[in-house]
Amino acid sequence: DVTVAESGAPAAAFTVRNGIRRPLGFIRVGGRYPFRVLRRAAEITPEWLTKVFQHRGLLEPWAKVATAEIKPMGEGLGVMGDIVFVTVTCEGGGEKVPKKFIAKFSPQENAPLPSFVIRSIFATEAHWYNDFLIEDGGLPRPVSYLTAAKLWHQRWWRRYPVFCMLLEQLPPPPYSRVSGLGTLPELHRVMDMLARLHSRWWGHAKAPPLEWVTHPAKDVGGLLYNGFVLTTKLGLKALKRTYGEVYAPVLAWLPDIRRRHRYILDELFRPPLTLCHGDVHLDNLFFDESFEGGLKAIDFGNIIFSQAMFDVAFFLGTNLDVEVRRKHDEELVRYYHARLVEGGVSDYSFEQCWRDYRFNLWRPFINLCAIVPSFAKQKKRQTGMFAPSPTPTDKKLFEMYERFNERLVAALVDHKWDELLLEGPARYGPCCGLSPCCT
Repeated sequence: DVTVAESGAPAAAFTVRNGIRRPLGFIRVGGRYPFRVLRRAAEITPEWLTKVFQHRGLLEPWAKVATAEIKPMGEGLGVMGDIVFVTVTCEGGGEKVPKKFIAKFSPQENAPLPSFVIRSIFATEAHWYNDFLIEDGGLPRPVSYLTAAKLWHQRWWRRYPVFCMLLEQLPPPPYSRVSGLGTLPELHRVMDMLARLHSRWWGHAKAPPLEWVTHPAKDVGGLLYNGFVLTTKLGLKALKRTYGEVYAPVLAWLPDIRRRHRYILDELFRPPLTLCHGDVHLDNLFFDESFEGGLKAIDFGNIIFSQAMFDVAFFLGTNLDVEVRRKHDEELVRYYHARLVEGGVSDYSFEQCWRDYRFNLWRPFINLCAIVPSFAKQKKRQTGMFAPSPTPTDKKLFEMYERFNERLVAALVDHKWDELLLEGPARYGPCCGLSPCCT
């Protein structure tokens, strides 16, 4: 009788490759599975779940899943594809089968993003769930009972990749990006979590087991650098039309920003780099005393090689109310740095850590620039968040960005980000961002 490890595979049943333990029944992302990779929640059946759980070693060969109840998670959740609650019963055994879990799928029809973007986001998340045990990844996450993918189709008209994940159901998050977080014990937990992740992969190359992780300075011949610049330039124009008043202090720096786009990126991706979650916010963090470290994270589609302080700056700069951040951010960065050193990082001073934190407050601004052109269209057409009678989801999104904008502008101004910007040479003219100018 075997016990089930947190990874969802029987304990001590794993293989080792490239120094990484992989769970029982490991199949590479996009490999061949002994069952069909489902495209949507409506296709889930007890028979299919029986095959999955038997393959994963969670269900005895003579037992079966008898019933499966599917319940949508709610409006505004799973906007990138089906995401549902699943409740099952078993016959003839199945003590190790999770009786409640989440089923998550990639979008198929009317997807909000191009196929190659969906493949990139979902493949990144699939690798994180699939390729190693939780304890080897360095970041607490839900148990994955299945991570399956079909990356390519023989029939060209089925152009979207298919991703299907069965994940541990977590308790509702006690905090949100709207509410913010202001209690030091929970803030310390987040810093602990990030320090463990960053120290685990500190200085790691884009090589197995992380060969699938985006590296902006190396992938596509470095063209992603130009993509960041172009995103910022287009976003700045849309920002004036959408949130011009609140971002007025930042937009006043525009003449200096235009001449230093490449300097900004050189600073943001200056080594040492590590593995970053890429989207650390309170809607992606679940606190519970039963979890190891009291915390688990979700949504790994934005994992990237970057400076460690990207994650820290994104979290502290956009998830804490202004007065909370002003009071505690230096103490929290010191706490994080101490945990980083405890994790084995010896070549990174607190002074460099603090400067990188201040400079990386620009990263959430770049993220905003990527999406704000669509907000500008909504505002012009009075749709979505800016509709006269917005949906509950759009209303919540509007409120979230109100908090996001207020917090981020205050952080950039408080930390005198423009002075850090002026430390760089004004080497690049107005064409920067269009190859080959930004080289």
